[in-house]
Amino acid sequence: MENSEIELDDVLVVPPPAEGQEQSYLPTTPVQFQRPPVAAIKQEEQESQRACRVVIENNVDYHHELIESAVLRFPLPWDEFNCSKTKPIIYDFSLFQNRWPNKIHEWIRTIPKPNHLNETEFWSWKTYFEENLQGKSFQRTDGRLAYYKSLVSYSEYKNSANGPLDALIGLTCPEREFHKWIRRGKGKNYCILHGYNNSTEEQNPRIEGFLKKSCFLTPSMWPGDQCTFLPTDLPKINLDKTSKDPSEIKICVFGNAYNDAEFASLFSKVPYNEYNAKFYVAGSRYPTHTNDGSILKRTYNLINSIANMTIIVHEKDVIQFAKFQASCDILLSKATPSSRPDFFLSSVMGSEARRRMTGNIPVIVAYKIPSVMHVELERIYHSHFTAPVSVYNDTMESKVTALRNMMVQVAKEKDKD
Repeated sequence: MENSEIELDDVLVVPPPAEGQEQSYLPTTPVQFQRPPVAAIKQEEQESQRACRVVIENNVDYHHELIESAVLRFPLPWDEFNCSKTKPIIYDFSLFQNRWPNKIHEWIRTIPKPNHLNETEFWSWKTYFEENLQGKSFQRTDGRLAYYKSLVSYSEYKNSANGPLDALIGLTCPEREFHKWIRRGKGKNYCILHGYNNSTEEQNPRIEGFLKKSCFLTPSMWPGDQCTFLPTDLPKINLDKTSKDPSEIKICVFGNAYNDAEFASLFSKVPYNEYNAKFYVAGSRYPTHTNDGSILKRTYNLINSIANMTIIVHEKDVIQFAKFQASCDILLSKATPSSRPDFFLSSVMGSEARRRMTGNIPVIVAYKIPSVMHVELERIYHSHFTAPVSVYNDTMESKVTALRNMMVQVAKEKDKD
């Protein structure tokens, strides 16, 4: 879609659902949005000002599922910017491969370096962006409009035909030295933080101002005055067309929690034949011939009784992976205080807690998937869940009971349909 097809003063908008209304994950037919009046600001003065411009930066080939939440939920001090308070906000995106065009980088140890540019996760999101977002506006949580404009390179941050830069939001900020990254922006850099290394530093005046320019992804783990949001604006897919086999219960496990042998044992102890349950394990986004994928496959195949009922999933296409996630009948979270202490509260794990968010939570909430998880994890996100949750504690017996109970509940719902 060409950006010039839609003018910023006459944009198309997809409004959020009304309270109690079913959420759709496919963009609806755009409707014209009536801008609310802005108190104490003359309309003619605002119309003469340029639109605000924000760049979303991601320098790694993951976390693309967070982009839309960053656009729609990250609060910015619009009154401090020298730009219009009423015009739609221009959002440009500098993501992994288009940030430094024609280069291939290996960013983290556990992800294999791609041999070709189109092997990276970025390219599937780029297609999704061009087909579903570019040239459209969506309403932010603060009521303003966010206009999805362009993919830009690093050299186009400040010198762009889309206008000067008002704010740069880092999608994957460095947790240890995020304050240094913010300082380099000379007032224009903002951070999304995925965890924190030392809770005692919250009272450190040296970084207090930088925390005010940062948002965490775990609303229940931070004081009320710290910016937080749950990133539930996931890729827009049509849930009605999601493949759900009425004769099968699809139990999905995501994430690397270092306790796969324990959960392979759990699978063998539930009545999977009775309910025609299959286990879909996505511990790695990369093929089973990689080291991580091979270990995962071997772990679940060690138990002969479930080997034929277990499917190892690897999918780098972010949209295809989102469709797969939404098709799950039950999402089983492996995160426990002993396997992933960084996902839990300081009151539970003490100094080991980093108050990180497990990526299972937004998926469960956004796609309304029944889930099974540790009781302490459920307690953190209790107010956010949109589907039934069954909890377990640290014993295998409790895990078996929780998963079996959810299988019974889901089977009953399938019978009604």
